[in-house]
Amino acid sequence: MVEAIFIAIMIKMNFLDEREKNMFQPQILSLFLYFPKDKSEYIPAGITFLIFFIGAILAMKFIIAISNREAKKAKELENRIMNQHSQKEQ
Repeated sequence: MVEAIFIAIMIKMNFLDEREKNMFQPQILSLFLYFPKDKSEYIPAGITFLIFFIGAILAMKFIIAISNREAKKAKELENRIMNQHSQKEQ
């Protein structure tokens, strides 16, 4: 994988001649790109993406809700401590 990235950088910076570029480009592109002829192969990937995207949104909302709950508890604790401190001073 590192070799492919190194070769891609060499191609981009024009360190390779035209024959060497043509020799390496299909190999590099095949590592990153896959376009199926049958477009129905995109359906399972789309469904999987949708499931994980919804899961990520739900996880984010869950974490935010817990954070808000903890912030509310911390604020109540701070107020209680401040009240106790002010009562001791009187």
